[in-house]
Amino acid sequence: SDGVFVLSPDWRVLIADSAASDFFNLPIDKLLKSSIKNLLPSGSGDKCLSELDEALKTHQSTSVICKFDFGKGQDEYFEIKIYPVPEGLLCISTKISGRVEMENDLIKSKEQLADAQRIAHLGNWEWNLNSKHIECSDEMLDIFGLEIRARPILYSKIWRLIHRDDRSLLRETFAGSFSKKEPFNIELRILRKKREIRYIHSQAEPLFQNSNTITGFFGVCVDYTRRKLLEEQLRQANKMEAIGRLAGGVAHDFNNLLTVIRGNLELAMVGLNENDALAQDLNEIGEASQRATDLTRQLLVFSRKQKLQPKTIDLNNMLANMSKLINPLIDKNINISIDAQSDLWKV
Repeated sequence: SDGVFVLSPDWRVLIADSAASDFFNLPIDKLLKSSIKNLLPSGSGDKCLSELDEALKTHQSTSVICKFDFGKGQDEYFEIKIYPVPEGLLCISTKISGRVEMENDLIKSKEQLADAQRIAHLGNWEWNLNSKHIECSDEMLDIFGLEIRARPILYSKIWRLIHRDDRSLLRETFAGSFSKKEPFNIELRILRKKREIRYIHSQAEPLFQNSNTITGFFGVCVDYTRRKLLEEQLRQANKMEAIGRLAGGVAHDFNNLLTVIRGNLELAMVGLNENDALAQDLNEIGEASQRATDLTRQLLVFSRKQKLQPKTIDLNNMLANMSKLINPLIDKNINISIDAQSDLWKV
């Protein structure tokens, strides 16, 4: 029950009931005429004394919540309502430990919910069709790149953040849910600041004033951008793996053809003089076939069917050989000039 006591302007207890006696943990005869300054615990009572002093000076009613331990072995919360009266101050103390604990539990629950939404990249929203406002959780605002102080959010502001190519789908989805009076789910793209694209999945259900009238929608929104990007990377990796398998098959077939060419080339070189024009042409064919063999080796490495075999190369020689291959293929009006450096390191 509420404890009632009256204080004089000089802080003495003039009147007190049995509940006030329980509040201070003192018999009534010891409580009366005692100074409230001596009754309240030091430290935790300072806040209460400050409010009492202010009420005496301003003659304005007030209230204060304090935590006290009057020798009972545990802190308890009390709300003290203070009213100026001709005798001084009328005070009513109410034990509110249970209420404070519930409020603290509620605050903790809200904090845990906010943390869970942040970790899962999931936000909740509620759209009021009458006011056109959308109430959003902190994580919902973060997903859309909006500031927390932007509440309440007009639907038109959210609409502008929806990717242009997805707006018609959103409009049709809302219209279908409204006409059929049933939940919906939809995947959309949104454009945040600096044209950053986010992928979101939203599920919602209508809110009814009665059985027939829809007053709004309540739903959740998940940002699955990271998963979408990982899926794209996986698809690209699968595509490259398929190309690698194809390149490996082509390389094997091409290598078989090169084996025949090089074999016949060696037979054609038999008995020819090195200065013979035909021998020079056959040498160029041999160099070209060697480059083709290197190319097939690179394709096999790309397809992971052959281990890497790093080797030292002379860039000057490589460029000179490439010019021999390219010159016959380009227009006569084009001239390729190679400025080779004699002191160029091998790589």
